[in-house]
Amino acid sequence: MLNYKTLVNAAALLALMGGSSGTPMKMGLTAAQPSTPASDPAKAKYSVSVFGIGDWGATLYKGSCCGSNSTNYDLNSQEVVASLMNMEAGASMVPEAILAHGDNFYWNGINYLGERDSRFAASFEAKYDGDNIKNVPWVAVMGNHDYGGSDYICSSGDKLVPCNNTAELYQGLENKLKWQSEILPRV
Repeated sequence: MLNYKTLVNAAALLALMGGSSGTPMKMGLTAAQPSTPASDPAKAKYSVSVFGIGDWGATLYKGSCCGSNSTNYDLNSQEVVASLMNMEAGASMVPEAILAHGDNFYWNGINYLGERDSRFAASFEAKYDGDNIKNVPWVAVMGNHDYGGSDYICSSGDKLVPCNNTAELYQGLENKLKWQSEILPRV
């Protein structure tokens, strides 16, 4: 068990050995002088490149935000963003990953197993297929719309319904997590 005496002994030994830097430390009332860093982290060049994207999973049919958009401003936005991502990856460093930070399947996630593959094919595979990004791995988290967003979490077949009890609520959440986690490893 760690006690006061053990800590004091360890601190004394560390001081005699030179601390964590290996430079002998001065004992007594004067403070030890830290060694000068070999580099400035703020000026270092890093070679990590990632893209970040959220609210990307629109489709033009049931369960989607854009099928009823009266102005259709967002009708082609997903294709435009995917094209820009592909162009940027071709013009500069190809990203090591694409971080999808939620709302991957508008408006209310994947609601039943029967729609999982078609939603994924329509809102991901058919969109982010440019030569420069199609093999980049995606790291995704679920957003509020993926959990249920604008509607109920529980479903009966392909219809969203109110949950009757806590057990149904948990099962609805479990289904959404399961169905999305089964497809997201593909990315």
